[in-house]
Amino acid sequence: MQAASSAIFAVNNNGDANDLAPGDGVCDSDIAKGDQCTLRAAIQEANILRGHDTITLGTITITPGSPLPALIDDAGVTIKGNNLNSIIDGNNLVTVGLKLESDKNRIQGLLIWNFTENGIRVWWSSDNLIGTDSDGVGDAVERNVILHNGQAGILLMGGVNRVAGNYVGVFGTGTTASPNGMGIYIEGALDCGTVIGTNGDGTADAAEGNLISGNTNHGIYIHNSCVTVAGNTIGLNAAGTAALPNYRGVLIDELAPDTLIGTNGDGVSDVLERNIISGNSYTGIEVSNGADQVTIAGNYIGTNPTGDTARPNVYGIYVNDSDQITIGTNDDGFGDDREGNVISGNSGAGVLLEGENCTQNVVAGNWIGTNSSGYAAMPNFWGISIGSGAHHNLIGNDGDGQGDMQERNLISGNQVGVLITDDDASQNTVAGNWIGVNDDASSALPNTSVGIHILGAPDNLIGGQVGNLISGNPIGILIEGLTAFSNTISFNQIGVNPEGNAAIPNQVGVRIAAPNNLVGRRGNTNELDGNTISGNSQYGIFISGADGYGNVIAGNQIGTDGGGLAAIPNGTGIYVDAAPGNFIGTDGDGVGDSSERNLISG
Repeated sequence: MQAASSAIFAVNNNGDANDLAPGDGVCDSDIAKGDQCTLRAAIQEANILRGHDTITLGTITITPGSPLPALIDDAGVTIKGNNLNSIIDGNNLVTVGLKLESDKNRIQGLLIWNFTENGIRVWWSSDNLIGTDSDGVGDAVERNVILHNGQAGILLMGGVNRVAGNYVGVFGTGTTASPNGMGIYIEGALDCGTVIGTNGDGTADAAEGNLISGNTNHGIYIHNSCVTVAGNTIGLNAAGTAALPNYRGVLIDELAPDTLIGTNGDGVSDVLERNIISGNSYTGIEVSNGADQVTIAGNYIGTNPTGDTARPNVYGIYVNDSDQITIGTNDDGFGDDREGNVISGNSGAGVLLEGENCTQNVVAGNWIGTNSSGYAAMPNFWGISIGSGAHHNLIGNDGDGQGDMQERNLISGNQVGVLITDDDASQNTVAGNWIGVNDDASSALPNTSVGIHILGAPDNLIGGQVGNLISGNPIGILIEGLTAFSNTISFNQIGVNPEGNAAIPNQVGVRIAAPNNLVGRRGNTNELDGNTISGNSQYGIFISGADGYGNVIAGNQIGTDGGGLAAIPNGTGIYVDAAPGNFIGTDGDGVGDSSERNLISG
């Protein structure tokens, strides 16, 4: 049995010869010349010697002629290069660059490229580190540059491992892409603990983020794994000034329990845990095919690193047929004010929820369509879009009395703030949001078309226990389409400020061209369910067309403040144009009839 050792092997030969006597403690591949240490020979020695050994590379380019040996020493091996000057060039060799098949290995300071498979593959092992150890000594030199490999730049198969401070898909200058097939692929890592980026421990966290850009498919692909992704730049150059797109920034597929993208809100390095996920060709983050219990918190998605300039994805966050996804604050009372995302500048939807299994998702505490301060527009086309059968999702406040203010989304500056569309998109709730105003609701920051648009979608709730502030838009709420029935608009402030004592006008507060919807309350519902619909420059409520029948307008303050004591006039309170069979006021059934009265004044 070999005695324990901690040997250091300095690679000084760019050839590919085997070691002459593996296990003798001497890295030498040439009996004639002596002291000729190739990378292959160094790995062969380290694998046999007991103890954690170190292999160092200086300025050298190594082009293996056949697959390099896997790292299999149970004590682990460190391979440490000199960043851009220590190159392992696959030259299109049909293999993996470096294979890690034991625990406690470290790969640092290498440029690994041109392998047809993976640049680095970690295979069912744990406690491996790819990149910086964040000890404050030479952290930048410990960066690996992993690019132009045919499959994933880094594959993590099982185990609990860490990838920190690397450039994946980008040259070392951070300005030019050289794509891997995908950046980082994590499969089967269900024992939570794998970290891509900063670990948020307060030590050198700024050095731990990866630049993952320019890859052909996904920047990061998480499949059947529990992973933390924090502090990375995904889809931009190193400075954040231009896009170097992946196709998808982050794809989370199938099982991903307790996966976290962004900050944990624990008060330690929360800002440094922010990912910048922008400039990608399709989605910034995509959660699909039954992935559940994923949290996306504290990120900038569609912007530059300072949150003041758009760097568009097409869709910021896309949740497809997945449930229990939290986008923003988790309402646990810890760090909730730090968990909101800025989701702005995307050319499609900031947040897109789709699919029959897209349910019980929560979007809370985010800035959607504004810059990071919330005082200037940075539009998505749709702030939030819900469709294709998505149901029982919550946009905003759950009204449980805990962290309610932090759960408010600011949804402003978009073309459409919230779109709910499709005749199967039902029982979604939009509550407690500010839509069409700036961050302190001191002035309008309009969605340029509609605040909330319900298009052919039935049985959704706008407001309820916690109402929305919907002001400053051309149209506050628009409901249209024959299948857009049984929607309820209640307890909202539409056209006024949060105090309800001054106007922030929409042009039209509520417009309806659909049947059988409720604006306000029925006599058997909570007496606070009525809306304040005031201060709108044209109409408080406008019902039009043959499809606009059977709607009930009851229990609202229209043209007054919230208490009904002061005038805040609309241009016209209620206007009905060629729309038959609507009810304005009480239904006369003897149940709460007096509370169904609208106050139409001002």
